[in-house]
Amino acid sequence: MKRCPECDSMNVGKEKWHDAVTSAFQIGGDAALGNTGDLICNDCGFTSSPSCFKKEDSQSPIINEEQEKKIKWRKRMIELAEHVSTWSLDKSQVGAVLVSKKGGDITLGYNGFPFGVKDDERLNKKHEKLNIIVHAEVNAIVAAGSRAANADLYVFGKSICARCAGPIIQSGIKRVFAIEPKAEGTYEKSSDAGAIDWEEMGRISDGMFKEAGVEVVYYSINDGKYTFSDDLA
Repeated sequence: MKRCPECDSMNVGKEKWHDAVTSAFQIGGDAALGNTGDLICNDCGFTSSPSCFKKEDSQSPIINEEQEKKIKWRKRMIELAEHVSTWSLDKSQVGAVLVSKKGGDITLGYNGFPFGVKDDERLNKKHEKLNIIVHAEVNAIVAAGSRAANADLYVFGKSICARCAGPIIQSGIKRVFAIEPKAEGTYEKSSDAGAIDWEEMGRISDGMFKEAGVEVVYYSINDGKYTFSDDLA
């Protein structure tokens, strides 16, 4: 299996014969017979020799066309959530994208103060900020209203806390894509007085989702490659 170095697609095939012939007469030799062996990405059009295309590990799961489409969609929504997170003025930027099953509407949310409440020095006062700020997930849910029922929610920036798990369950969201919280003992907890252990909050929300029947798909990103806990990629 080959993967395009430009767009990371696996929709790769041999270059069209007439294109190969054109380049063949330019470089001569066996290529004059149309045997250039070039590969082309059918998604972005990148064309080069097979050595330029990434070779997939033989142990990597074989992904069919339908799975490839799902992976592309997931990546787009997560990348959109990442972009939306940059709109937040908080130091910890989180973005959320809610995709409604009703008409496919997309609703965006990021963490910030409620409408009408000024973004001022309170953003730097931890205790006060934590009591005022509305999390990205909740902002997306509020904006979506009844369209949140049976929707998918994509979250970037932090694992989902227990404070947001409740509204997610109550709104009827059926599937969540999020960063997996770290296991107990695998990270250093903050020594600041009154600091919230967000990883613990994430583990609590994980239990809440399982109990309420909300599907959770955890994702990780390494060198631009996405991995999902449901083994889709």
